[in-house]
Amino acid sequence: FLPWLTFMSQGGSGLPDYARVRTAIATDAACRKTTQVFRTTIVSSNESRSRGLSNRSTPLAADEAMLFVFENEQTVSFWMKDTLIPMQIAFFDSKGRLNEVLDMPVEPDPANPIKRYVSKKLAIAALEIAPKTLKAGRKQKGFLCADTVAPQQ
Repeated sequence: FLPWLTFMSQGGSGLPDYARVRTAIATDAACRKTTQVFRTTIVSSNESRSRGLSNRSTPLAADEAMLFVFENEQTVSFWMKDTLIPMQIAFFDSKGRLNEVLDMPVEPDPANPIKRYVSKKLAIAALEIAPKTLKAGRKQKGFLCADTVAPQQ
């Protein structure tokens, strides 16, 4: 696995929407010790990010994820509009450091969600994963890593 900055500088930033790669969360910035590995779909355009996992009825598998990539580090906000499955979201800064993990339950009325999930720190990426994959909260160490820039099937 490559550290986030290396992955992005070696072509990761040029991947098209819905490209498939393997991502991981590691305990070290060099990505030598991964704790979780995911089959990941990347979304980076405004349109694909706003759609996210809306209208999906099957739960995410334990090794499945969607990675939302932003051009610049910023405060990001998510909601569960038309989202029919619970999940977690992990926010990462521009160096790939894990900032925060939030639980995102299904809204009582998915067509009219009330709750917003906002990063408390600046983020450049957010990883949506199956519930209970990571410990929710802010005091967790981790680094975002990616396997290759070649799309995975």
